[in-house]
Amino acid sequence: MEKRVVYYDMLRGLAIIGVVGIHAFWSYQDYLITNPMSKVDFNIFIRQLIGCCVPMFLALSGFFLANKDLSTFSLYTKFLKKQVLRVYIPCLIFSIPFLIWGLQHYFGDSNYFTKVCYNRTLMCKDGNLIENVLYYLVCAESVFYFVAVIIQFYVLLPLMQKLAELKIKGLLIGALISLLTTIILYYIAYIQNINLILIIYGGLFPFWVLYYLIGVYYGRGYRLNMSWKTALILAIIFIPIMYAETYYMVIDKGYNLPAAMGNRKFSWIVYCTFVLIAMFEYAKDFKANKVTTFLSVAGEYSYGIYLIHLFFLLFVVKTIFPDLSWLIETPVTILLSMAVIAIVRKINQPMAKKYFGF
Repeated sequence: MEKRVVYYDMLRGLAIIGVVGIHAFWSYQDYLITNPMSKVDFNIFIRQLIGCCVPMFLALSGFFLANKDLSTFSLYTKFLKKQVLRVYIPCLIFSIPFLIWGLQHYFGDSNYFTKVCYNRTLMCKDGNLIENVLYYLVCAESVFYFVAVIIQFYVLLPLMQKLAELKIKGLLIGALISLLTTIILYYIAYIQNINLILIIYGGLFPFWVLYYLIGVYYGRGYRLNMSWKTALILAIIFIPIMYAETYYMVIDKGYNLPAAMGNRKFSWIVYCTFVLIAMFEYAKDFKANKVTTFLSVAGEYSYGIYLIHLFFLLFVVKTIFPDLSWLIETPVTILLSMAVIAIVRKINQPMAKKYFGF
């Protein structure tokens, strides 16, 4: 049994709340499509703030796997089998509804679920039978691209360990890879105006290398000569810079609104980097309280929440309360997801963990 650490579970809790918030923000994006974007908008400011959540998950994964002994092929394959199956099987199970809805759309059977998933690009929109199945197998259904990313980093962990051993030079290599990938994505998405599917622009490892590598770097025991307070201040400074870049991309350049809200921004790379430095440096000063205890429970449930939250967000919360603010939708969805996970774990925890990621 792995020993859980409250601080890192708390970070996972914060991250999963942010991830759910990013998806709840879709409703506000719909509003912005038909309404002018204001130069000062609290909603967009918060959206920039929570944009670091996927990098947080990646960095934490790298942190805890940083010292895995993968020195032999046997150890490496044993590690891969354990880690990959842990995330891949639950992902396949919760991707089944999206596969079914994709196939229904392909065969011309339109319903409420297929319409919602089609509009949010949560299924293989225009693929045939084979393409739908391939889409399903590579974790391209819904927002499950993260599973594809994390599996790639499991495979690449020996390389990440070697880069971390290079210390600052390794981090610079990781930063260069992520920067170049961002430039390429920026060019394709905005300059060439090519609409890439999520598994392509979000599910390929090079874009995320820096963040996973930072986790491995700290997990190996290395530190940067920067206090958490300094890193946090620098991160905060970059939030309005990200906001300004988003405004420029949408208003001045006319770029796609949902894409501009996300991670295809250069200021986002810097912001996320400082957030990750701050969160690892703060570990030694952390003190638990009631709020962090609740967040740590959300963190313990985080993978399960990630897998099931869209079912509650799209088909329960948004259906029953269509005019609810995304800032309210987020905690309601989190609580509903946590309640279901807690019940399933009570019934059969080994099964819940193995098959459902709970």
